[in-house]
Amino acid sequence: MQTFDYNKKSLRCIQEELRRYCHAPGCDSPEKCPEECCRPTKFKGGRYEMAEKDPMLDLDTAIAWVAADDLEWALIDGIPAGRKMKTYDKVRERLYTLARVIGLHRSQYPVLFHYLDRAYHIFKYLQLRGEL
Repeated sequence: MQTFDYNKKSLRCIQEELRRYCHAPGCDSPEKCPEECCRPTKFKGGRYEMAEKDPMLDLDTAIAWVAADDLEWALIDGIPAGRKMKTYDKVRERLYTLARVIGLHRSQYPVLFHYLDRAYHIFKYLQLRGEL
């Protein structure tokens, strides 16, 4: 498993890894929703159609996508000063909740649990030190 330092750069790295987690191997568009670029297509009736279900688009993928969105939102510059603390508290609480949910299934999703757990602890550390 990848190790992370306790800094903003590590949070950005985790955010990128969470985005990659949501995509099929080899996908070159991790910033896009996996529904847009990773669902397999099949040729049917003279045109390409999206397949009904892709194993990459499941509950764990949705959790990773939400966590990545939260980190992206919390790490942008320009959050009004009066809203920063409330925003950071919400993001920290959601990371904690998502990590707890996946933690109950960590044998099935060890990589996702690692990313969520690290993100929560790094985020909490940086928030307490006033470094966000």
